[in-house]
Amino acid sequence: MEKQKNIIIGFALLMFTMTTSCKDTSALSSNSEKKQGWTQKERTNFLEGCFSSAKTSFEKGGQTPDKELITKICICAGKELEAKYGSFEEMSKVNSEEMRNIMVNATKKCASE
Repeated sequence: MEKQKNIIIGFALLMFTMTTSCKDTSALSSNSEKKQGWTQKERTNFLEGCFSSAKTSFEKGGQTPDKELITKICICAGKELEAKYGSFEEMSKVNSEEMRNIMVNATKKCASE
């Protein structure tokens, strides 16, 4: 489990880079109010990016990607990020240390369920 946790942390940093470079400007409202919650498209984009990054991290770490585990952790992390930051735009501003902490907590919380 420790090796998997380290791999998950590695992909969290990749995810952070991906989410900050792929902001969905359509999530911004025209009247400058911050939108709360993610759209289904934003959730899907997050999960696809998370899964892809995790799979790559597992492979680089010499492990076979565990699709069920990765999916569980990505869903959990997405829920945590959405609950904590509200909008996808705000989540994309999360620094790498905070993203790492969220991924570690999601791994601890959800990997064993």
